[in-house]
Amino acid sequence: MGSAYPKASSSGGDVPRTIAREPGGVFAKMFEQLWRRGGLAFPADDEIPAALRGQLEAYRAQVCPHLPTGVAYLMLTCWRQIYGITCMAAFGHLDYAFGDYRALFDDMIASLLALLGLSVSPGLR
Repeated sequence: MGSAYPKASSSGGDVPRTIAREPGGVFAKMFEQLWRRGGLAFPADDEIPAALRGQLEAYRAQVCPHLPTGVAYLMLTCWRQIYGITCMAAFGHLDYAFGDYRALFDDMIASLLALLGLSVSPGLR
């Protein structure tokens, strides 16, 4: 998913889907555990905007076909946050303000955990 992604994904065939399945599959296992445990609040299909729902269903079909579309939505919500802050830190996009991204990252993780009905482990605060 780094700088070589555009070249790899333009090579044709199933490469983009395969690349998405690798990290997505790991992420999906964690979300499947939360979903099966019960209590994971996720949007119903009709609560997801129609244009986004079709895209999420295509993503879900490749990465986590056994999960509801709303769970795939939560996965992607978390992924875009984590990937976004990782890119900001890796490429120094906001270094003028966040020379150390730790506090921003910790805040994001706490927010995502809350979204999933979880909290930061007491020993990690």
